[in-house]
Amino acid sequence: MKRIFHTFIVSILMISCGGEAVPATSELHEKTLNQNDQTAKQPVKVVVSAVKFGTFEVMTQDLGAMTWDQANYAISQLGDGWRLPNRLELNRLFENMERIGGFVDGQSYWSSELHNGVDPWVQNFNSDYTVPHQNYTWRDDIQNVRAIRSKK
Repeated sequence: MKRIFHTFIVSILMISCGGEAVPATSELHEKTLNQNDQTAKQPVKVVVSAVKFGTFEVMTQDLGAMTWDQANYAISQLGDGWRLPNRLELNRLFENMERIGGFVDGQSYWSSELHNGVDPWVQNFNSDYTVPHQNYTWRDDIQNVRAIRSKK
């Protein structure tokens, strides 16, 4: 099986929209992402900064591009309430993508919701779109990942 290695540094820095930095906990996770088996072990280091936004906090950077199952696994390894956004939250991120920053223009992002319980929803973050563009796709497609969590 082909191994997918992601190296991220986990040290969470909470940044409010007003720019006031509030340090949060730092943690190092030892995990491995395996394309077919998300239970394998590999060092994972993630540097995370987040913006408080409405009723949730959103990371100011992507976790990368991966399948839906890999995205859910990677986010689960962050712990502390991080998750994929639902369709409504994903659309709010799209509407405020310049304010939040770090999104890849023209690329799609995973939602936590499934169409008919099978295929995940995605939203394209094309800055030229004036209306949201959401559709569903295969779980093994490669899409971008942005994590959120409920505001603490």
